[in-house]
Amino acid sequence: MFISNGRLYHHILDPKTGYPADCKHASVSVVCERSIDAEGFSTTLLALDDKQANRLIECTPEIKQAIYQDFS
Repeated sequence: MFISNGRLYHHILDPKTGYPADCKHASVSVVCERSIDAEGFSTTLLALDDKQANRLIECTPEIKQAIYQDFS
């Protein structure tokens, strides 16, 4: 992450624009049976807004827990 001209840029890219996603959270850790699933879900959840992320968590049994870290 870095700040340029007062705007915070994250390392997660928005697939629609190719530019850094406007992430609300600093990070998200995901607990799954398989670490490769946790890696993919954490990146996805970070790029989604809270409503979309909650929906994904609720309908995805592979996600055992998601822990968000906000900017401080």
